[in-house]
Amino acid sequence: MLEKNNLIKLVITSILTLSFIYILNFVTDKKDALANNNNKQIVEVFKTPSCGCCNGYDLFLKKKNLK
Repeated sequence: MLEKNNLIKLVITSILTLSFIYILNFVTDKKDALANNNNKQIVEVFKTPSCGCCNGYDLFLKKKNLK
């Protein structure tokens, strides 16, 4: 009997969790979530000789014409 109650609680919790995630997927309009490319901002990238990730980020910004 105790196992049956635990199973029922697990199923109900799973259904509620999946429903919550499914609903959150549709709350935000996809167009609102995208960045607005018309409002360009100045980006300052500090490069260090010990790290290469900043150079990759700089190339990404240049490729996307964001810099």
